[in-house]
Amino acid sequence: MRSLINRMIAEASGCDVTKRIVRPSGEVRYVRCVAVPIVENGRLKIIVGTAIDITWARAPDSRLRRREAYLAEAQRLSHTGSFGWKP
Repeated sequence: MRSLINRMIAEASGCDVTKRIVRPSGEVRYVRCVAVPIVENGRLKIIVGTAIDITWARAPDSRLRRREAYLAEAQRLSHTGSFGWKP
């Protein structure tokens, strides 16, 4: 984050990034950081931004990926497969 902030200041640019944070307890959280520069007379005056905990939004993705991995492994072990067809 430090290098991102330094680049934003040097280039008077904004950002929209998602960071993975591991708390001391081992809990994993995802935080989305969005910022925009405020430029007056060609000079960077301030950068305004926010950080939002989006862990709740990422949880369904990880559960789906885990279930897809379980299905793929089960199909590999049983020498079966599946497909979708929409006539």
